Amino acid sequence: MNSKIFILFVILILVLPISLADSSTDVPESSCSFFSPLSCLGDTARMISYSTGLAAQPFLHYIRNLMITEPNTEVFNGVWLSITGIISIFYIFFLLYSGITLIVSGDDLVKRHKAKENIKNLVIAIVLVSSSFYLYNLMIDLNSSLTSYVFSNVSSEFFTVSSDNFGNALLQIILIVPYIIVLLVTCIMFLARYLFVCLGVIFFPLGILFYFVPFLKSYGKLIINFTILLIFIPFISSIIILGSSVLINAPVVQNFVILFYIVAFLLVDFIFYLLIKFVVNKTGAGELYSGIKTAVMIAAGGL
Repeated sequence: MNSKIFILFVILILVLPISLADSSTDVPESSCSFFSPLSCLGDTARMISYSTGLAAQPFLHYIRNLMITEPNTEVFNGVWLSITGIISIFYIFFLLYSGITLIVSGDDLVKRHKAKENIKNLVIAIVLVSSSFYLYNLMIDLNSSLTSYVFSNVSSEFFTVSSDNFGNALLQIILIVPYIIVLLVTCIMFLARYLFVCLGVIFFPLGILFYFVPFLKSYGKLIINFTILLIFIPFISSIIILGSSVLINAPVVQNFVILFYIVAFLLVDFIFYLLIKFVVNKTGAGELYSGIKTAVMIAAGGL
């Protein structure tokens, strides 16, 4: 009985490489046989890492698509036309105000200069607002082209978690859940970015208008900088991913590949957050928000 079990085990070991070779081409090829136990150990590690890595593949696929795919702004073209139509009403009031100021200012050179500057800014705003839809889509096309080019240089192995190192395979079993959580967070962030960029075509002309209104300039800078950042942040992130795909081949990284993947995508998430925070603080909107919050707290305390 024991001899039959042993023979069956030997046949299974000999047939296993054949069955692996006949499977899908995505599955790592095996060189395991009864006469090469070290190869069997390496193939076992590779199969473990490949099997656990399958859970991360959908998230990696979605992240790549969300970074490359151009957001569809055409569905908001009608809303954009309505917004620009409403903005055009304000042009008349600003133009009348600046014209009257220029006429009645007389010999006051300061007022005349300010009125001329307002008229010049109004003309620039009219041109930019009227072409904002096309400028916005041009930036989206530019980002998509740049990001696609960077991703074309990223090694395909970066998006497949596979290793023939048994220590890596065990580490991957331990860290695969944190890795998927990081990928899920990254996927949610870029999905939110995709939606905001689609809606940004509505707010972009408002940002241009606010930028040329002195008491609304900080809001205009915030809207313009925020939308431009959201458009080009996939390109910045793709550069980080490209650098990570190059470093993944370094010998020092080979012993903890899964940990390096986690750090790479955590860096993408951190840069995403850091850039948004920088834009908000740089435009002065953060100080404005803090001032409003302080005023509300003081008023609430007085009540």
